[in-house]
Amino acid sequence: MQVPAYWAEGRAHHRAGGRQRTIRRFGWSDLDPDDAQRHADERAAEALARALAGEQVPPRDLKTAYGEEGLPIREEILARHGDCVVTRNAYGAHCLNAPSALFIDVDVPESTLPARVSGGIFLAVVVGLQLAIWGRGLGWHIGAFLISLVLAAYVRAKIDSLNRKHDPTPRLRTRERVDGFLRTHDDWRVRLYETPAGYRLLVTHRPFDPADPEAQAAMAVLGADPLYRRISLSQRCFRARVTGKPWRMGIARHIAPRPGVWPIKPERLADRRAWTDDYDRRAQAFAACRFVSESGQAAEHPEVAPVRALHDELSRALGDLPIA
Repeated sequence: MQVPAYWAEGRAHHRAGGRQRTIRRFGWSDLDPDDAQRHADERAAEALARALAGEQVPPRDLKTAYGEEGLPIREEILARHGDCVVTRNAYGAHCLNAPSALFIDVDVPESTLPARVSGGIFLAVVVGLQLAIWGRGLGWHIGAFLISLVLAAYVRAKIDSLNRKHDPTPRLRTRERVDGFLRTHDDWRVRLYETPAGYRLLVTHRPFDPADPEAQAAMAVLGADPLYRRISLSQRCFRARVTGKPWRMGIARHIAPRPGVWPIKPERLADRRAWTDDYDRRAQAFAACRFVSESGQAAEHPEVAPVRALHDELSRALGDLPIA
């Protein structure tokens, strides 16, 4: 796991035929900003050389979500605890990055209508509107058809919303999958937490390497997010969000500036600090998850115990705060 303390952006230029080509790349370092700048300039120069040799090279490292480019974790470091690092993600929440403590989040799928039901809604709306304008010109019928698209989408969205609110089946099935995993891994030790979107498991009986087949198999069986599984391999760490999502805490305004991916230009740091100070204050009233149970016959491993304690403290999992 690599979470650099310093980031910089380098530029390499080439002018030919009256046109200038610029390649930008981020660089990083744990030494100081100058070393990060040196690394950025080296990466930019290397990318430009490949571009001039005919390779298709993107002009810059995109500011995308954590881990998607194969770069080190590019987030603001909030604290270090041994080999664990707490960072702030792109939308402002605190995340615990741990190289060997296996966290698995299992989200409950949204309840959605079968395709045949959606088709029936659409057909009913189309027929109803066409009958309502029977005898009108072609333009009226085309307009009614377009209105049907909008109305059918709205009706489906409303029904889906009611299903998600009142249909317990997806959550029950997800919990059954989690409980089945716990039963078949009784020789492990696993802590179970409730999250707003489903469940979180923390395996505590031994440390895991993200590439360990057992870790990858557990994530696959439980239905963990495929992106999280890929990122755990590329970043060589596991990850758990330990503060609430802003929109679940009543914060409507997005983190400033957008996108919120680190690093931030110095002239925008004041805007960011104003937003993060407000977020951190409100986050005190919420938990990221709630402890449910602990299962398995194995003992807790001494290397995992401090991570478990840190997670429970930062996420406020042992209290009765609303989870966000």
